[in-house]
Amino acid sequence: MRRDIQFTVLYRISVVCSIVQTVVSVSLAALGYGYMSLAWASVANVVCLMLLVNTARPQEAWITPGLKEWRRIASFGVQTSVAAIVTEIAMNMNDLILGRFLGFQAVALYSRAQGLVYLFHRDMMNAVRKVAFPAFAQAVRENKDLLKAYLLSVNCQTRSQLLHLKNF
Repeated sequence: MRRDIQFTVLYRISVVCSIVQTVVSVSLAALGYGYMSLAWASVANVVCLMLLVNTARPQEAWITPGLKEWRRIASFGVQTSVAAIVTEIAMNMNDLILGRFLGFQAVALYSRAQGLVYLFHRDMMNAVRKVAFPAFAQAVRENKDLLKAYLLSVNCQTRSQLLHLKNF
C-alpha cells in the first residue's frame, strides 16, 4: 500500500488499531489484569493490523515464500548484519570513551542529551521515511529526476530541523 501511495488507507488502519489497543488495555486494566493488560493489548493491536491489512491488500499481493534465492538473501543478510553491528559499536563508542576519561556522571548527562536528540530523529524522521521512500521508488519507476526529489527532501528536512532547534 505504501508502494501504491495509499496513505489514507494506512492511516485509517493505524487509527483503528490504536483504538483497539487502547480499548483492550484500559478494559483489561479495569478488570484487574495489571501489567498483562498492556501485553494483551499489544497482541490485539497486531491481530487487528493483520486482519485489516489482509482485507485491504490487492488480490495479487499474495506471495508464497520459498527457498529458491536463499543464497542471495543470506548474503545480503550477513552484509546488513555486519554493517548494523559496526554501526552500533561506533554509535556507542562515545559512552565508553567518555566513561573512561570523564566518569559516570558525564556519561549519564551525555547519554540523556543524545537520547533527546534521538527522539526527534526517531519520531520525525520515521514519519518522513514512510512517505519519502515510496515517493522515491515511484520516481525511479517513472524515470523522473531522482536527484531533484532527493535535494528537495534534504532541503525540507534541514529547514525543519533548524526551525526545531531555533524554537528549542
